Amino acid sequence: MANQRRFYATKQDLVRGLTLFESRIAVRYYLEDLQESQTFTQFDSLLDYPKLGLEAEFSTTHSDRFLVLPRETSLEIETVPQRNGTIRYHIHQGNNPASTYFTPGGLHQGRFLIAGEIGNCSSHPTAKQLFQLLCRSLTRGFTHLSFLYYASPEALKLRDSGIKLTDNCYDER
Repeated sequence: MANQRRFYATKQDLVRGLTLFESRIAVRYYLEDLQESQTFTQFDSLLDYPKLGLEAEFSTTHSDRFLVLPRETSLEIETVPQRNGTIRYHIHQGNNPASTYFTPGGLHQGRFLIAGEIGNCSSHPTAKQLFQLLCRSLTRGFTHLSFLYYASPEALKLRDSGIKLTDNCYDER
C-alpha cells in the first residue's frame, strides 16, 4: 500500500515542521543515491542539510530524496553489480521496510517553488508511524490544495507574489 503527500513549503516552514517531527522521534536521514561506496551521506537532523529549502533541480523527481529511519534501526544496503564488472551500492525502502522517504523540495532559481514529498510504500507499522508523524508535523497549518497537495501560508504568499508552485519547471526554464 503506497501513501504519498506532496507539499509546497519554504525553508522557514521546513525548519518548523522538521523541528517538531525530530522532537517526537529520533531518526536518521540517508541521502538516496547509487554510489561506489557503502558510506551514504546521513544526517541525525535534516536541519543540518545545507540545501534545505533550496532546490537545485528542476523537478521533484530529480530532487534529493532521503530515506528516513528510526535512529536505532540499521540501514540495509543493496549491492548492485554493473555490466562493466564494478559494484555500486543503493539504499531504498524495499530493503528498509521500517522507513519512509522524504524530499524537501524548495525554491528554484527564485522563480519556482518545487514541491516536496513524503512517501511510504511499506506496510511495516514503523513506516506507517513515520509517514503519519512526518506528514502531521510538516504540514500542520497548511492549506489542502488538491488530492495530494498541501501548501504552507508562506508558499501561498509566494504564489500570490508571482512564484510558481510546481512539481516540474523543465518546460519553463
